[in-house]
Amino acid sequence: MEGSSTIPSVLSFALNQIQSVSVQAFQIQSSTGSGSVNPNGSIRFNLPQTSIMDFHTSKVAFSVTCTGNGARLPDYIENLFAGVRVTCGGITIIQNNNLHGLLSTIQYETGEYEPDHVCGHTKCLDYQDAVGDNIQAVNAIETYGAGAGLHSRLFSINLGALRSFSPRLADLSLFPAIQIELLVAPLNVMMAVKNSTKFRGEAASIISDNGSAPTFTIDRPVLNANCYSMLSAGYANSLRQRIADVGSLTFMYKQALAFQTSWTGSNRFSVAANSIDKITAVWRIKKNSTTGMGFVPVAGRSAGKQIADCGGDGTTGANAQALTGERNYQATCNQMSIPLSTPTPDDPTGTRGAGLEASGIFLDYSTQAAPLDFQFSINSAKYPQYQMGVGECYAMTCHANNVSTLPNCKSIQEYMGNKFIVSVPLNLPTYKYDKPAVTGLSTLGSNSFFEVSSIGTGNDATNFDSIVFVHTTSLLKLGAGKQLELIL
Repeated sequence: MEGSSTIPSVLSFALNQIQSVSVQAFQIQSSTGSGSVNPNGSIRFNLPQTSIMDFHTSKVAFSVTCTGNGARLPDYIENLFAGVRVTCGGITIIQNNNLHGLLSTIQYETGEYEPDHVCGHTKCLDYQDAVGDNIQAVNAIETYGAGAGLHSRLFSINLGALRSFSPRLADLSLFPAIQIELLVAPLNVMMAVKNSTKFRGEAASIISDNGSAPTFTIDRPVLNANCYSMLSAGYANSLRQRIADVGSLTFMYKQALAFQTSWTGSNRFSVAANSIDKITAVWRIKKNSTTGMGFVPVAGRSAGKQIADCGGDGTTGANAQALTGERNYQATCNQMSIPLSTPTPDDPTGTRGAGLEASGIFLDYSTQAAPLDFQFSINSAKYPQYQMGVGECYAMTCHANNVSTLPNCKSIQEYMGNKFIVSVPLNLPTYKYDKPAVTGLSTLGSNSFFEVSSIGTGNDATNFDSIVFVHTTSLLKLGAGKQLELIL
């Protein structure tokens, strides 16, 4: 057509082939040793300064040895790590918030990332371990330091915030030396259960702690790096030419800042960031930070004896007999509950505790005696403009994470008792395959204060910790001579 600036596809052509591409995978040993690493220790990997690395698919593989009566691993193997810190030329480009396990749990529970059901230990195990060993005996230990776990690395985790690195492939020859440090979690992520053959409603059930203090070690960790190279060096030269033309290359990645305090009704903090994408608030029972506790039943999805109802989802009748219903648990380090004053969260003889070991319903929220809503504020401006009850909190969380429903939450009772996550969005929504863009709230150069607060007399101001994650998009500009500029 006359005047058209577009060439019809029938008249256009393109060469869709890049020559001399080599695909390779390397196994990088830890610079801190290839043996066992204890809780609160660290594991460091120094990346090569050649090759084009795929941060999305490269993972750290390892096995785990547990000791102590009744020792059990938490759901989501990332909870064995407190953080993933990344430095580039000695400059920290990804900070550590010491809550890597909880953050990963939230990302999986909200659908931000898909968990690895094979090598990610996504469930608390009671009858068999991950490779089929029977662990139903009294004080049986879930451990992977022998057999398959001795001869193979059974578990793996991603590289934390690096998996969001964009562009996905990074030419390491243009960067200063990159070091990845994994900080091993403290002992309080471990459970110490009694007898897994007993159901909830019996004194020696798996949700009862046995009084021991189990420990664990991370065994034989390695970084399996997936890399590419181009023999002609044409790609690397083109990137250097682009740096010469425009001054720098810009990479973007996501990371989260954490603010934790004892909950009395509000959590107030200040953030200066290039792009705040969303804010997520959760609450954890203070008592659950103790090491060696029993598993927490997933409300509505944990079978029990007839005297301890709460099994099933209201339709399956899983409380009818000991062998009916699902058996779903979570570790105490994963439990996120609404901070209501009733049912009492840490009283073993109260409404909640009665559903743990004796008769009664675990987390019976029909006993709620007073209202409790939530609201965020930014520099005293309310957001959203209405107070959010449980239903509004759930809907806003789905909106913030760009999902229609939380992928692993089956009821209001489960959401309130086990997975009470409250998020608010501050950026544009995206489709899965959209090109990454920076669209969040910028607070650089301003003293911006944020707050999450409760409204109503039903708040428990004694028994909970408040944790708020601020999800940000950071920019890394790479200039000539491996110069770095960070915009956090």
